[in-house]
Amino acid sequence: MTKEEAEQLLGKLFGEMYDEIFQFALAYLRNKQLAEEAVQEVFYQAWCHADTLAEHENKRGWIYNAAKNEIMKIRSKEARVLKYETLTGEFLQKPGSEDAYDFLVLDEFSHMVNAEQMELLKSRYQDRNTYAEMAEDFGKSEGACKMALSRIRRRIRDLMDRAGKREREQGNDREEK
Repeated sequence: MTKEEAEQLLGKLFGEMYDEIFQFALAYLRNKQLAEEAVQEVFYQAWCHADTLAEHENKRGWIYNAAKNEIMKIRSKEARVLKYETLTGEFLQKPGSEDAYDFLVLDEFSHMVNAEQMELLKSRYQDRNTYAEMAEDFGKSEGACKMALSRIRRRIRDLMDRAGKREREQGNDREEK
């Protein structure tokens, strides 16, 4: 397939299907920006696989299938982000926020970590230290500080996951009685 033929095919499909693929994505994603990103990615994939698409007997089906796959990928990513923010609080993702609530949230985790781990958390999220500053303060490499914080965040998420699961199970037990 020549470049001109690919452009002609994709131009035709884009013109015919953009609005319906956008509405399809919007119905599932419920976010205009994410739906637009999904449609852009679908037509980018169509461009990258123009030869395959040109030979496909159901071009509309190919486009819808690509849209479905992209929607699922975006929803999965969004679910992970939402779960992470819910379980750990935004302060663990965005060091340097001006929110005074960060310290109170940080204290909520004190029973989940040991004293050294709490000091690392406070250094990064309360004192707003860079990894280089933390490495100097704690006598570790920057990589070791990053890894330690990653493990601490994972531990907090895991503990909160377990606590949430126990609460759900207890709630189900109460409903059954």
